[in-house]
Amino acid sequence: MIARLLDALLLTERSCLHCGKTFKPETQGYLCRSCLLSVRPAESFYEPPELPGLDGLEYFALYEGALREAVKLIKFKSVKPLACELAERFRRHLKSYLDELGVPFVTFVPTHFLRRWRRGFDHNELMLKCAGLPALKLLKRVRYARPLAGAKKEERERRVRDAFKALGTLERVVLFDDVLTTGSTAVEAARVLKAAGVKEVYLYALALEPPAPLPPP
Repeated sequence: MIARLLDALLLTERSCLHCGKTFKPETQGYLCRSCLLSVRPAESFYEPPELPGLDGLEYFALYEGALREAVKLIKFKSVKPLACELAERFRRHLKSYLDELGVPFVTFVPTHFLRRWRRGFDHNELMLKCAGLPALKLLKRVRYARPLAGAKKEERERRVRDAFKALGTLERVVLFDDVLTTGSTAVEAARVLKAAGVKEVYLYALALEPPAPLPPP
């Protein structure tokens, strides 16, 4: 029992889930400081998919390595401190994108209330809050759907169709989401925002799913 208590209080050393090295936890006991610091803006640029309805897009890094591990821990294990750790990594990059566009506010792809209740927080909203950026909630998720991970593009489009309701409107806004795979969620969110009166919607994704490697000749 004492060992479990010390573990819960982050007083015992842990093994990093990404690199396997032993470390003493600070805010969470899953990823070590070195792995978190390895999450940096992408050095090589992958061309993201063309997304109808979006006036531009940017992403922070590729969905791989420690970043991939962190996002999965946040979404599927409810490791809340990691959301703020990631926010510290992408904060300046997103701020630069907002300044470059001259867009004063960022909104986000929201989580359905059932998933938020189960997880305890909306991870996209929390990351923006931790980043200290001017964020507005302009969308509500009104349709629950199974997780999109592993689904094909057509199935993703079906699951997010009519999933959002606009709560407000602005002239121009940046839409934040955690992972950009096919873009189905972002396209649907942008469609709803523009139907509500937003003239320009730009996407900022924390992570871009890298394209699958070409088969050998």
